Amino acid sequence: MPDDDEELALTLNGKKKKIKREDFEKAMRDSGMDEKAIANVFTKFSKALPRWTELINESFLPVEMRETLQTLISRMATRARLINP
Repeated sequence: MPDDDEELALTLNGKKKKIKREDFEKAMRDSGMDEKAIANVFTKFSKALPRWTELINESFLPVEMRETLQTLISRMATRARLINP
């Protein structure tokens, strides 16, 4: 939906937009996850990023949509501190 600027359907840490790593960490801690498990989640996502890029590039999506997805993933991964800007 082009006019929808929210990143999530439900709130996370009271927010639907501009979600950061700290918001996910707080939600995971509040649900009882320990720090090591939380760190492992982010490590796994970080390691998966190159494969996401490959899959998007191999997809049948129009080039413009591929670029849009890559930009979105990169922006959110940077905000979540999975990659450096």
